[in-house]
Amino acid sequence: MVPWIHRRAPCSSVLIVANDQREAKPPAVELLSRVGWAVGWACVAAGAVLIVLAYLGASRQAIVAKQIPYLVSGGLGGLAFVGVGGALLIAERTAAHTAAVERQLMQLVDLLTEPIEPIEGGLVAVPGGQWYHRPDCQLARDKPGVEALTPAEIAKQGLTPCPVCAPQPSAPQPSEPQPATETGQLADGP
Repeated sequence: MVPWIHRRAPCSSVLIVANDQREAKPPAVELLSRVGWAVGWACVAAGAVLIVLAYLGASRQAIVAKQIPYLVSGGLGGLAFVGVGGALLIAERTAAHTAAVERQLMQLVDLLTEPIEPIEGGLVAVPGGQWYHRPDCQLARDKPGVEALTPAEIAKQGLTPCPVCAPQPSAPQPSEPQPATETGQLADGP
C-alpha cells in the first residue's frame, strides 16, 4: 500500500490509513447500528397498533364529530410511527449496504495501488492469442501451449498487454553506435 494515501469512508467513522490502523466507532454509533433495525420494527409495530386502536375507537362512535379525535390522535400518530420506523429500517439497510460497498472499494483501491513487482519469469502468450501476459496471470496460467516470449518476439507478433495482469516488458535495448575517434576509426567497446 502506498504510505501517503489516507482515506476516510464517507458513511462510517472508521479511518483507514496506510499502515491499516483503524479508529474504533464511538460506542453510541456502535449501539445504534446494532439496534437500529429493532427500533425501526418497534416503531412500525407501535404505529400499526395505534392505527388499529384508532379504527376500533372511531368505529364505536356513531357521530362523526366524536370519531375525529380517534382519527387524529391514533390514525395520524400511527402513520407517523410507521413512517419513522420505515425510515429507520431503510436507513439501517442502506448503511449496511454502504459499509459492504466501502469494504469492497477499499480492497479494490488496495489492489490498484499496490506496486507491480518486476517480472522474473519473463512474459508468456497463449498460442493464437492477442495479448501477452505475466507468468502468474489468471488468463494464461494452466493453459495448454503457453510459451515464453521476449520483448522482441512480442513486438514481432504485434501482441498487446493483457488488461488483467498489465505486464510491463522491458523494451529491447538497441545497440548504441560507438563514437568515432579522430582518425575515423570506431573506438573499442568498453
